[in-house]
Amino acid sequence: MSSSPELVISEEELRIIQEHIYGRYGEFPEVDVGDEIVQCTSGVLGSLQVELFRLVMLTMCQRLIQLTCFPDLIKLLFIICCGVYALCDFVKNDHLFNIVLLFPAACLVYILAAPLPKKGLFVTLFSMALLISLEARYDASETSAIRGILMSLIMRLSSFAFDYENGIIPLTGTISYFAYLFNPAAIIFGPFCTFIDFVETFRKNSFKRELYVWIVSFVCIVLSLCSVLLSSCSSIFETESMLINDYIGAFSFRTSHYFICLFSQGLFWLTGGTGWVVHPMSVEAPRSVVDIVVAWNIPMHKYLKNYVYKPVGQLGHTSLAIGLTFLVSSLLHGLNIKLSLVLLSLGYLTWVESVLRYRLSNVLSACIRARPCVDDCNHLRKYNNWFTRAANGFFALLAVYHLIYLGMIFDGQDVEHDTFYAVFTKWSSHSFASVKIALVAHVTLLVVQQLFPPSDS
Repeated sequence: MSSSPELVISEEELRIIQEHIYGRYGEFPEVDVGDEIVQCTSGVLGSLQVELFRLVMLTMCQRLIQLTCFPDLIKLLFIICCGVYALCDFVKNDHLFNIVLLFPAACLVYILAAPLPKKGLFVTLFSMALLISLEARYDASETSAIRGILMSLIMRLSSFAFDYENGIIPLTGTISYFAYLFNPAAIIFGPFCTFIDFVETFRKNSFKRELYVWIVSFVCIVLSLCSVLLSSCSSIFETESMLINDYIGAFSFRTSHYFICLFSQGLFWLTGGTGWVVHPMSVEAPRSVVDIVVAWNIPMHKYLKNYVYKPVGQLGHTSLAIGLTFLVSSLLHGLNIKLSLVLLSLGYLTWVESVLRYRLSNVLSACIRARPCVDDCNHLRKYNNWFTRAANGFFALLAVYHLIYLGMIFDGQDVEHDTFYAVFTKWSSHSFASVKIALVAHVTLLVVQQLFPPSDS
């Protein structure tokens, strides 16, 4: 008696059959949340471990050779080689790799050799034009992989050009300038640092201080991995509530940002640097939208403040300085519709909020400005006053909602979904509430200015 042929069903066919059966009868198998978290965690860490491990090892080697007695020239050449190797590892497109490699070198030669004025302005405008042209020339999936690299290079080149033009850069030699640009600890993920900050990393610390630096560095790297896990696995906890799901989506975007910032912070500390890149708690529990902007990327805020906001603000155009600061920030992020809309929206929100709260704090004599008052301010209603607490709490809740509204458009979809229509469709689900809040705040500001004209005091 011949045996019947064995029925073989692939996993994909089994999944389709299960979806058909469960979808037809309205029943779905219960999925254990713990299993989903384990699968998500293993998948995320498995996809990241090779690239991140290499970058950490390069940075460790850089720090170890910095602590040796080798001549400075050997140390600097080693740093440049490590930076170029890191670029080879992360930039897969040969044409884009050549551009990323040659563009800063050409700009540096121009800064050092060209006997022309306004080098800082020229280098900044040329760099941004190159970034935008690359975004237009190449596919978005290719340029998105190097956008962070170019943004970091542009800020360092721009700051170097301005500082060199103003005589702030110490004359340490051309090789040290190249090492600053191709520093492996900052070439991929940042953070932005000035040339003087880079020179400071070569100092030798005491054993206790050096041990502290290494501990802080590895704590930051561990926290960055926790952040990327939260970002990748947060969708597991989605509910039927639209507002909660939008918060989870925005939270996923923010934690992916924390991953980059904390990882770059760990690498920078590992090279002997100091300072913080991000303050997550100031973003998650903000006092104001201004707090979010400042704490989101502290080195970038430092760059924009020193090289864009202050020079324009000194001309007496504060509103123009704020607008231009957010415009430059938007251009640094390339032709990314979502980021550009969010950054320009933040520019308007921060301007309205900071001016309104400044006027209200003067009229009501309360410590309710967008940024905390100094300890010996002249306001009658201090922070322990019930009205001050209520007002600051109200503005804090508005800031949290703005976080949800602006962040929910980063839903992890492919780059082809980065269109104005997709953004406006997402925001329309909230009836453009954040825009309406900003307009109400603007009208309130106009009314306050009419009723209580600003005095010179």
